[in-house]
Amino acid sequence: MNNVLELKGKRFIQASKTGSGGGASMNSKKIVTREQLLRLIERISQIKEFWKQEKRPFEGILISVHYNKIVAKSNRIAGLFKGKDSNYAIVGVKFNKEKTKHIITYFLDMEDLDKSIELLLKTSDIIKVKFQNGIDKVTFDDRKKIDKIPFSKFSITKSTFKQVIADVSYIEDFEVEMATRQLKQSIITLYNTHTDTKMLFENIGIDILKSRILDNQTVFLDENQLQILFEKAPYFYGNRGFIRIISRRLHSGISARDSVYAFSNY
Repeated sequence: MNNVLELKGKRFIQASKTGSGGGASMNSKKIVTREQLLRLIERISQIKEFWKQEKRPFEGILISVHYNKIVAKSNRIAGLFKGKDSNYAIVGVKFNKEKTKHIITYFLDMEDLDKSIELLLKTSDIIKVKFQNGIDKVTFDDRKKIDKIPFSKFSITKSTFKQVIADVSYIEDFEVEMATRQLKQSIITLYNTHTDTKMLFENIGIDILKSRILDNQTVFLDENQLQILFEKAPYFYGNRGFIRIISRRLHSGISARDSVYAFSNY
């Protein structure tokens, strides 16, 4: 049997918020500190360097966000990466081993990493000057305290600053996910990198028959082909538990009730 999970529907996008609240919402159980921001800057810098050194069979880069909980659609990244359009960049979703947190993979441009680093730096500068002990939800929601910040001096808007703080309050880490080695022939699911599948495999030295390409993101590989893929691009396909994002837009959140097709070993 084969390890494939498929979620019918387009990329996850955030539906319009309802209610009187609106705006960014911070994780009430976290305090965002300058140290945390600097650590995330370092992680993104490391990932950027990894992709600069990597011979990629596609344009763009993959980065996985390890969230610190199972995140509602309204609490996914909306300031970093591609800002409000970040949900369009989601190409994969899975849970951690304990099924208590989301790991969401994004397909971005290198420039999106540069922009994210810049926003994190500006936000950390404000915290250094104004909030030496970090920002909790009480402070985050205190309009008087927030309005006292001279945002123009730090070259960032209030709404962007608050959204970055909100983003970071739900982020545990950034990673490049690496698949585990599969020893038997398998059907595997690829991240959608907007690259022709046959051409992509040719770029990493795999000559695959068209009959083995089930669709542009699902292929059947033998043991030798799997070994080449694992050695040259282990970040390009999902492990067990990976949920693949296809075409049509899906306005609902990610939950255990999402409509999936599970084919064995999940």
